[in-house]
Formats: sequence, C-alpha cells, structure tokens
Amino acid sequence: TSSVRDYELVSTADIDKNISGVLSLNNYEPADYMDVLINCGGEELEVVQAELSMEGQMSRETRRSVIMAMRDCGVEYLAIGTIDINTPTPDDVSGGYRVNVSVNGEVLDLTARLPKKVAVIGPVQRRSGGVEDNEAVRNALSSAGEVTAQEIVARLNAKGIQ
Repeated sequence: TSSVRDYELVSTADIDKNISGVLSLNNYEPADYMDVLINCGGEELEVVQAELSMEGQMSRETRRSVIMAMRDCGVEYLAIGTIDINTPTPDDVSGGYRVNVSVNGEVLDLTARLPKKVAVIGPVQRRSGGVEDNEAVRNALSSAGEVTAQEIVARLNAKGIQ
C-alpha cells in the first residue's frame, strides 16, 4: 500500500542556527545565502527552497545561478541540504507528540570550474518529542542540525579544509 502525503515548507531557522553555531565554534565562517543574494545576485531563496523541497535538488538553471553568485561573492564552499519531517503523531507514553526528521546534505568546493563534493552527509535521522507538535518538530530539527554540523566539520577536517 502507498500513502498520500501533503508537503509544506517549514522554517529552517532552528536547524540553520544549530549548524552555523557548530561551524562557528570550529573556526568556520558560514554566510547566509540572503547576504550573497543581496550583494552578488543569484536565484531567489524561495525558488531554491521550493525546488529542493519538491525535487530534492535544484534545477540546472537555479544551481548555475546559485554557484555563480557564490563565486562572485568569493565564497569557496556551498552547503546544500534537504530536510524531511514526518507528520507529528501523538505519543501515548508522554501524552505529547513525536516526530522523525531526516537530513541529507553535501558541501561543494566551488574553487574549480567544476564543483566538487567534499562532504556528503546523511541521512541523519533524529526522533524527538514535545508537548505540542511544533515543539516536537523544533526539538528534532535542533538535534538533527547539531549532528549534521558535527558530521560536516569531521569530514572537512579529515580533508584538511579550514
């Protein structure tokens, strides 16, 4: 049997902050794509998010636009990822909700003409709970973000990328 699922975009603020925090603590200096967009152009953030959420990857045109803008701004590495969040379900044990989150990602080296994958992450899967369904999602995103960032740091360090 198969399931029919509805998809919606959710805020990635919690996972973004966790990933940026871990990267910063490990002497990396992450930049927001919005700052690249403002200063160097590129495809609109909403387009990138929509393509990643629906297709799991960017279209050729969007990917080229993003990479060219990053290079124009002097950014050498690009992290791209997707997050799948299951629908929160009631947790009979705690009386709250539980949810599963799965994160996949990659870090691209943009310094050569052809981008190279220098780190491939995932799936990082985390289950978390909360009193409310949105709390369960936020807790799972935070947990998955921290583990994902630690994996990114480990892989970059293993390749001597700082």
